[in-house]
Amino acid sequence: MIRTINRSINNINKKIGLDLTISMPSKELLAFNEKTNTVIAVACVSVGVLASSKVLFGLGVVAGIGAGVSHIEKKKL
Repeated sequence: MIRTINRSINNINKKIGLDLTISMPSKELLAFNEKTNTVIAVACVSVGVLASSKVLFGLGVVAGIGAGVSHIEKKKL
């Protein structure tokens, strides 16, 4: 999925005339992103439950989804 999105954005940049290319992330970068999102997800969900904050709980869920996507993309590389 990352490859497809990067190719599409790079093609649009060429058509517009921008001299900007998006590089592919490495496995190490995706692993770091996965771990960071997991820590943020656990912290936000925990604080959201303890403080009865729907916003923090929601942010934690979104961070958890991001960690899952990073994990899947890391396996594909």
